[in-house]
Amino acid sequence: MRLTLSPALRLAVPGILGTASAFLTTLSAAEAALLGAVVIRLAAWFSGEPLRLRRLAAVNGFLILIWCFTPWSTPGVTVASAGVFDITKEGLLLSLLVTMKCNAVFLLFDAFVPGMRLTEVASGLRAARLPMKLVTLLLFMTRETELLSRSYRSLSESVQLRGFRASMNKHSYQTLAAFISTLFIRAYARSRVLNEALILRGFSGHWPVPASGLKNAGEAGLLVLTIGLALLLLVWDFVS
Repeated sequence: MRLTLSPALRLAVPGILGTASAFLTTLSAAEAALLGAVVIRLAAWFSGEPLRLRRLAAVNGFLILIWCFTPWSTPGVTVASAGVFDITKEGLLLSLLVTMKCNAVFLLFDAFVPGMRLTEVASGLRAARLPMKLVTLLLFMTRETELLSRSYRSLSESVQLRGFRASMNKHSYQTLAAFISTLFIRAYARSRVLNEALILRGFSGHWPVPASGLKNAGEAGLLVLTIGLALLLLVWDFVS
């Protein structure tokens, strides 16, 4: 899939279907969206896109928090009691709805977006008519976040090699403050170096990223089909 579809389509399909899935309010429509996302993800797997079960597990690990709080904090008909907490039917249904929608959105993006190079993402965003300043900002954020992450790992390894163990005392607070301030100072120094490098290269405010649209009529048809499926989900949700 990564070899045949254009960057614009790889961003448009999960963006359109994911947005439609996020607005669903009924379990039947959310179930259909999740089933469709599973089918699309399996198709991507058969075409060479590897499964990322750890990422899926991480998403559902976060959803455990929804199941821990929503069933008893949502008003409705009580179906069970756990101590002083009353678990409601509406809370359980809401937790299930959120779980299905989150998994559907994740599977859609996981089928199309991973493996795209930074230039491909920028090209797809330009094809979606996003402002060039926003695309440039996203490119800078993506690149510099990785560099900042490297600095964080380097500082973390340094304090661990010096035998630091976090605890509730003055020394730990001072070490943490120094750690955060050093990280910000490095980020500021990096931004100055990046700014000077861009000025020396005649940077005019944005990168000249071409807008790469759809490749052929087949991709145009797939885009129309995607829009149709998204509208069908919304109509299904409305009449349910």
